[in-house]
Amino acid sequence: MDLILDTTICIEAFRGNETDIDENKKVYIPIIAIGELYFGIYNFFRKHGNKKKYESELKKMEIFLRKDFLTFDQETANEYGIIKDQLRSKGLKVQENDVWISALAKSNNLKLLTKDKSFEDVEGLEVGFA
Repeated sequence: MDLILDTTICIEAFRGNETDIDENKKVYIPIIAIGELYFGIYNFFRKHGNKKKYESELKKMEIFLRKDFLTFDQETANEYGIIKDQLRSKGLKVQENDVWISALAKSNNLKLLTKDKSFEDVEGLEVGFA
């Protein structure tokens, strides 16, 4: 089964840290994770004003974006509704972006690689922990 990466794994890969990504699998990055990475770069620059580091991080994003990424379609939106309803009916709260990432994984039949245990609450989602 091919993989989709949660933002926690994307951050580790972006930083050049060791990850448990199976090199023999096709790996996708959810568009939401890309947005969260951009937010991290802009937030860092706003707080620290380090223009050299900011430009370096944006350059790394250009390289990172050469990977395959997934966007939403109607099937993903439907899956989002199902997942959010299931979680809410159990009284569980999951970050909105994580619901979308779960929906992308399920609608594309992908295993989600993450460090976030809250994904275990999503019914029928295959999760791998790194």
